[in-house]
Amino acid sequence: MKSKILFIGNISKNLKGIENDYNVIAAKDAISGYKAVYNDAPDLILFNMENSFFEGYHLSKLLSLKEETSLIPFVIISGDTNIPENIDFSANAQFSSDLDYEDIQGMIENLISENEIPEKIKNKILKTKPSAKEINERTQGILDEMLISSSITEEFKSLFDNINFEDTLSKNIFGIIKKYIPYDVCGLYFNESDDSAMNMLNLSSGNENISIGVINEIRDKFFDEMEKHKRVCELQCDIVDGIIKETGDIKYEDFKTVITIPYKYGSLLSGGLFLASTKQFDLYETVLFNLIVKELEVLYKVKYMFNEQAKHSLLDPMTES
Repeated sequence: MKSKILFIGNISKNLKGIENDYNVIAAKDAISGYKAVYNDAPDLILFNMENSFFEGYHLSKLLSLKEETSLIPFVIISGDTNIPENIDFSANAQFSSDLDYEDIQGMIENLISENEIPEKIKNKILKTKPSAKEINERTQGILDEMLISSSITEEFKSLFDNINFEDTLSKNIFGIIKKYIPYDVCGLYFNESDDSAMNMLNLSSGNENISIGVINEIRDKFFDEMEKHKRVCELQCDIVDGIIKETGDIKYEDFKTVITIPYKYGSLLSGGLFLASTKQFDLYETVLFNLIVKELEVLYKVKYMFNEQAKHSLLDPMTES
C-alpha cells in the first residue's frame, strides 16, 4: 500500500515522480493543507517553501499544537526563498528543490519508516476535525507569537549604526523589507526640518519592467501626500537599489497595492514610506508589513532627532546661524 504524502504548494518538474510512487494529497496553502491533515491523516507532509516561508512557519506551529498531528513528519522544500535563521519551523528535515528526485525519495522513505504513525493515532486525527472557528483562533495565537518573536525587530536594531548614512541606511532597510514583502517599488523619504532643503525619495525597484515615467509619477503622487504635512519643494528621486529603464510594461494603474505612510515626530513630518506591488498582500504579508511599519516609526523618530541635534551642534550659539 502506497504511503500518503500531503504536498503543499506547486510540485516542481523534478518531483513529478512523487505522484507515481505515493498517494499524493495536494493542497495550495497552509490552511487548506491543515484541513487536509484531518481529512486524510498523511504519513508525511512536504511543504514547498516557494509558497511563503511564513506559511511554512504557520503550518508547522499549527501541527505542533496537537500531540497527534505533531507526530507527522514535516519536511520543507526550499528554493530561492530566504529563510530567517532565528525562526523555528519545527521541521523534521529540509530538502533543496535542486536535488534529484531519487535522492529526495530516499530521504522520504527514511523519514516515514523512522516516524511511523500508529493506526490509532491516524484514526484519532480523522475523527477530530477542527472547526473554522478553532482554526482561526489557533492561527491568531500563532500570528501574535510571531509578532513578538519575529527576527524583524532584531534586524531593525542593527540599522542604527548607519543612521547618518542615508544611502546605506536605505539599502539595508530595503533589504529587510524585500525579505518579507514582495514589492515592485519601495521608497523611503527622510525629512529635513529646513523647508528649503532637497526632498529626496530613495527608491528600490524589484521589477525591471518599471520605467522612469512610472517613477516620476510615483514621486509626484508621494510628495503630494507629504505636502499635506509640510511644504515640499526641490523634489528628486534616487534609485539606490535595483534597475529602472527608460521604458517598461508596467503602468501605475497596474499596481494592486499602493501604500503611502507619513511618519510624524510630534506634529512634525519625519519622513515617509512608499510601497507598490502588482499583487495584493495575503494575511501573512499584511501581518509582517504592519510590524515593519512599526519598526520604521521608531527608526524615523530617532533619525529625525539625530539630524536635529547635529544641526544645532553646528549653529553659532551667539547668532544661531
